[in-house]
Amino acid sequence: RGVIRAGMGSVAGLFVAQMQDWLELGDEARINAPGIPEGNWTWRMRPGAATNKLAEEILGMTRLYGRTAK
Repeated sequence: RGVIRAGMGSVAGLFVAQMQDWLELGDEARINAPGIPEGNWTWRMRPGAATNKLAEEILGMTRLYGRTAK
């Protein structure tokens, strides 16, 4: 979660984290492999991966870093 914390804590007006990062997935969940023309954009999140616990963590971090709607 270090990259997510760094991004959320930055001065950037907008920060986007992919679900793969929230789910702490590895290379098997990459969306795009530069230089490889096939097999890109095929990853799909598995049913049940977005748990209430994860949603609470995302909301908590969003609030902590002041990134809720104003």
